[in-house]
Amino acid sequence: MTAWAMLAERDGLESVHGGPGPGGLAEGVVDFSVNVNPFGPAPAAAEAWIRADPVSYPDPSSLAAREAAARLWNIDMASVRFSGGATSLLHDVALAWIEPGSVGVVPEPSFAEYARAVMLARGRVVRVPPADHTGSLDIDGTLRAAWDFDARMVFLGRPNTPTGEVVDDDMLAMLVAGLPERCLLVLDESFLSFHAGTVAAGPALTVTPRVLAVRSVTKDCGLAGLRAGFAVGPAGVLAALDRVSRPWSASAPAQAAARASLMPESVAYLDLTLRRLASETEAIVCAVAAAGLEPRRSRTNFFCARVPGTVQAGAGSRDDSSGVAAEALATALDAEGLRVRRCGSFGMPGYLRIGARLPEQNRRLITALNALMPAPGRPVSRSPTPSDSLRRP
Repeated sequence: MTAWAMLAERDGLESVHGGPGPGGLAEGVVDFSVNVNPFGPAPAAAEAWIRADPVSYPDPSSLAAREAAARLWNIDMASVRFSGGATSLLHDVALAWIEPGSVGVVPEPSFAEYARAVMLARGRVVRVPPADHTGSLDIDGTLRAAWDFDARMVFLGRPNTPTGEVVDDDMLAMLVAGLPERCLLVLDESFLSFHAGTVAAGPALTVTPRVLAVRSVTKDCGLAGLRAGFAVGPAGVLAALDRVSRPWSASAPAQAAARASLMPESVAYLDLTLRRLASETEAIVCAVAAAGLEPRRSRTNFFCARVPGTVQAGAGSRDDSSGVAAEALATALDAEGLRVRRCGSFGMPGYLRIGARLPEQNRRLITALNALMPAPGRPVSRSPTPSDSLRRP
């Protein structure tokens, strides 16, 4: 497949995300559009951020948080950096590594901030279309694009969003070994704990030349409102990161909560919640399929589901016209106070992404889906609405 380039134009700087919009969520709305641990933070983390000193400046080195991460993941503390969220680190590394006009390669579908970070650094984005209509990443195509465009940077989510795909070890090793010498791989492992089943899972590649691993602890540790993330990489990459990082970018509450979350007793608590969430995810996937959607296999707490009645777009298509039924279902769920993530911005207009939540919230979603997508042949007793386009023939 052919990759395509995007110049750093202002219109391309817009990005779409799940989560609450301006003003936050309305009362009673359940947000399935985000991928977080719905069971919340460890008790020790909640206590730690309350005790943090709001008057003094935070530690600019984030020493205590870095020590906790290094100890838990069995890596050298000198190889660890901490910042106010993984997204902040993604933007910082693009600013440090991308030269004006140089290329960052983004295999799709993927997190919108990869491309946006490259463009804000005045680079060009080369997007690699998915390998098939379900959104599988094209790693061979990504490697070819890195050489064809003399890329300075390649982004890879592992697990990837929105699909929950995990590129296998052999494919990852092939990608790392095959990249051009001056190209940096940014390995986004923000959802690693959900795949591994434990917060204690360390970076896939530990400290590897020309690889920077980025790890959010806001999602698995229930700290999305505080913003906290780690970067793990070799000295030269971290030195470049340090040159562009903003002073005091990690608040004292975020540092305290991150450190507390990575302590043994908190890890044990969080791992228990991750196991419960994995069970909930399996149950909701089965229920979504029984309701008539077509869930895609995922290795995380979130998954994409195709809405029947949509026309499958060809691999790499950017045409949203095939997502009519998916949009109708999302709109109908909105009316029920249930938010799901529309996937048109990922180039998958026929799909919705769902992040598993608490058991009673998941049951509420399934009840709504069963009502909106009845079994074939069930009579419709009400006046037609936009959601009627979802009904199977």
